[in-house]
Parts: sequence; C-alpha cells; structure tokens
Amino acid sequence: MSKEKWIFGATAIGFGGFGIALLIFPSLLGLVGIKELTNSGLVEARAMYGGLQIGFGLFFLLALNRPKWFQPALIIHICVVGGLVIGRIFGLVVEKWQAKPLIYIILAAEIVLVILSTTAFINLKNEKKTRDDAIEKKRII
Repeated sequence: MSKEKWIFGATAIGFGGFGIALLIFPSLLGLVGIKELTNSGLVEARAMYGGLQIGFGLFFLLALNRPKWFQPALIIHICVVGGLVIGRIFGLVVEKWQAKPLIYIILAAEIVLVILSTTAFINLKNEKKTRDDAIEKKRII
C-alpha cells in the first residue's frame, strides 16, 4: 500500500470513527474535559465533532482509490490536521501546558500525520516532476 493510501485510510478510519462515536455520544467529549453541555451545546458538539469529522473521514475514504485526488487531498490533509496541531499547541501554551494526557496523545498522532502527509506530498510532487521531465525529454528527441 502506498504512503498516500495509508494516510488516507488511517485518516478515514480515525476521523470517521470518532465522528460517528461523537455524533451518537457527545458526552465522550468529557474524556478531554468538555462536560455539561446545554442542549444547544450538544447540537453544536454533534455537528462539529460528529458531522464535520464524518465528512472529513468520507472525503479521505473517497480519495483512497483516486490517484488524481492524491495531491490535492494531501494539501487538504496538511492544512486541516496542521490547523488542529496549531490550535492544540496554542491552547496548551495558553493553558500553561495543563491538560489531560489524552490531549498529548492526540497531539502526537496529529503531528505524525502532518509529517507523513507533508513527506508524501513532497515525494508525489517530485515523482510528477520526474515523469514530466521524462515526457519532455522524449518530445525533444
């Protein structure tokens, strides 16, 4: 399995699985310290932590077998998961690094995914350039 497919598969399973779980059981957010939501808060939690994650997971499930989507899907992955990393680190700094251990585990997984997707994007871009150069060389000959 290619690195891209591994990244997309892991992302689809992770985000899709968490999305379904949080759509049905938003109280699971208590594991990271989000507790006692009002009815409106529960609706918002289901939308943002459930629906948005399900949509993100579905996108990567679709990208899994569409090589023409790989490059743009990797850019989306880097931006979205990278945004989570930035937000999580900012939050940790503001809160003086006081957070549940699960927050650090999630952060570590997100950092690994961003590194992998960035590496895969660079490799894919280099492979495309190599192919394009070979095609151009054949045209000249």
